[in-house]
Amino acid sequence: MTRNTLEARGPLVLKTISPGAGIEIGEDSGLTSVTISASSWITIGQRVLVGAGVLITDSDHHVVAADPVELRRHSGLPTPAARNRVVIEDDVFIGARAIVLKGVTIGRGSVIGAGSVVASNVPPGVIAAGNPCRVIATLKDFPV
Repeated sequence: MTRNTLEARGPLVLKTISPGAGIEIGEDSGLTSVTISASSWITIGQRVLVGAGVLITDSDHHVVAADPVELRRHSGLPTPAARNRVVIEDDVFIGARAIVLKGVTIGRGSVIGAGSVVASNVPPGVIAAGNPCRVIATLKDFPV
């Protein structure tokens, strides 16, 4: 509460939902009222800032292609897959209430705008925002 200017009073939730799943968070990273849910593996680099209310997940949390679809609710969790891992590289800033979905890598030094839905990779050294999240600017003089 002393460093974040947003009203962020919710809990920090770190959960693994499958055997062998993991969450790795690098040194000097800060997370405020964030939910991270790993079915496979989620890696957050060093000096990453994650804003209030952000959700990071590497799973759909339901079987999407249930047959018949009426069984979707009772099909349990999808099978974890390495291709769904999430990687957030060093020095990234993720704005409040953003959602980072399965299989995404966010490149070093990038900024994700508040409320964005990140469903595909974001290159290093850019500002990306929106739903779906898209590159809107390159950070000037960013050393790649």
